[in-house]
Amino acid sequence: MSNIQGLGNISVPGYEPITRRAGLSSPQQTPSIGDSFSKSQSVSDRELTASILKQLTSSETRVLDEKTQAFPDNYGRVKHLALQLSNYAQGNIRKDMLNAYKTLFTQMEPDTKFTIVVGSPRDQADVEKVIKEGNVVSPDRIDFIKPDGLDLTVWARDQMIGMYFPEGDGSKTAITNQAMLHNWHADDELVPQYITQKHPSIVLDRERRITTDGGEVVSNRGETFVGAFSIIATAKKLKELAGKDPDFAKKVQDYAENKMGMQVSLSDLENPLPYDLIEKEITPGFHEQPYIISANPLYEKEMVKGNQMKEGDMWIQVSKDLFEKQFGQKITPMGLDDPTTPRVEGPANDHLDMGLTPLDEKTMAVADPSLAKRIFAGMSPERRKEVASILSEASGSLFRGDDLLNAGDSRNYPNQQKDFDAYASQLEREGYRIVRTPYAEPSYGTPNISYNNCLMERFKNDEGVEIKRIFLPVYGIDELDRKAISTYEKEGYEVHPMPLANLATRKGALRCMSQWLDREQHNDQFK
Repeated sequence: MSNIQGLGNISVPGYEPITRRAGLSSPQQTPSIGDSFSKSQSVSDRELTASILKQLTSSETRVLDEKTQAFPDNYGRVKHLALQLSNYAQGNIRKDMLNAYKTLFTQMEPDTKFTIVVGSPRDQADVEKVIKEGNVVSPDRIDFIKPDGLDLTVWARDQMIGMYFPEGDGSKTAITNQAMLHNWHADDELVPQYITQKHPSIVLDRERRITTDGGEVVSNRGETFVGAFSIIATAKKLKELAGKDPDFAKKVQDYAENKMGMQVSLSDLENPLPYDLIEKEITPGFHEQPYIISANPLYEKEMVKGNQMKEGDMWIQVSKDLFEKQFGQKITPMGLDDPTTPRVEGPANDHLDMGLTPLDEKTMAVADPSLAKRIFAGMSPERRKEVASILSEASGSLFRGDDLLNAGDSRNYPNQQKDFDAYASQLEREGYRIVRTPYAEPSYGTPNISYNNCLMERFKNDEGVEIKRIFLPVYGIDELDRKAISTYEKEGYEVHPMPLANLATRKGALRCMSQWLDREQHNDQFK
């Protein structure tokens, strides 16, 4: 990709660059990728990019003349993995995480590198104990970063997205440090900059055009799937910026009309988008999506002529385009409404990676609450009581056996089953083969049971033997765990179960607590 030059020193009033707040070194030590577009783009494309950068980038942006692409979830050996440990994880949650670390240290390839960002000396000592007691080979491949004075969670995924340079020589990778959706991550957004300071071969892409979390982005080698929360939040941000800058608004309009070949019908509505993104109150102590999405009835009332597009549709399209340019390949939004159906579709859960897993370029695993419900319903009353005790122990609150009969009904997503089914239907129309995995949100504070929030590797070793493995969260409920394990085994995966029921009470699992910093990419290995 050819980058637009001359934008590196643009500052934004009121935006304090993160590196200065964190007390880090100069931006020369943590270079950023600027915006990058193909050489074939129109002038209006470039003007739009410049306008957005003027609105959103910090004075520390540096432009690199290279194409980047999101790492696929399902291909390549993980060469370098980021983890994060802090006092956020106590008791059994910490025990889950440390056991998971041991599995990763010992079951991934013996030269896999790890960078662990810790909140305190105790955190590092706990990991070092795991390394010693587990007889982990080559312990010097495990690095620690201890930032001073930061309030961290354990979720290494959301504040960054692993990227690579498909036209490069493999000597460097990148991490996108984007604007985040979740507003409860404390100082997590600062972590990528410490990682890139520690590892100069990792380039920091401080990206503020798009709003998303790492858990909202999953990829195979040809397509990146982005959750509806991210598409809508980014569109809303762009619209708000346009309201403050008429010149920027005009450039976006020119860009959209040039791209779509249609006239944009400007709206008088404060929110012309097809959706309302509404902030909600979050129950104290529970970390969840801070927004809900609803259809905007005023959007539906707006009329346009045959050669026109609604302004709201323009903002959604520009949002999609920004994601596509950022991740270097086709973008498929998941959880947006399908106007050809009678019901209004939406996101099925907080983060896309809790319910959607690309197994290859032709196969997707999609969560299915009805599978868990049928398994619970097939249990005897005595067995349901035992399972309820497992969930109660993890959550620290009483959960009854009969509650399992409604365990597929999400409090926050009343149409969850239909929306997961809509994911499956959308992907089937695109030519994917669908496999379904059990999923349940039994009750507030009990484990969010997801077998999609996993970590996969697929590669050929030095002897030319294909390695196809999955590190899979399990929850101590044998009937559900066996169903998920057998599903992935039928797809050819060697399954490494990882008990994470306690961690999952915080609505995340293995993928949420990790982020790849490097994955080996040999795209000619598997056709």
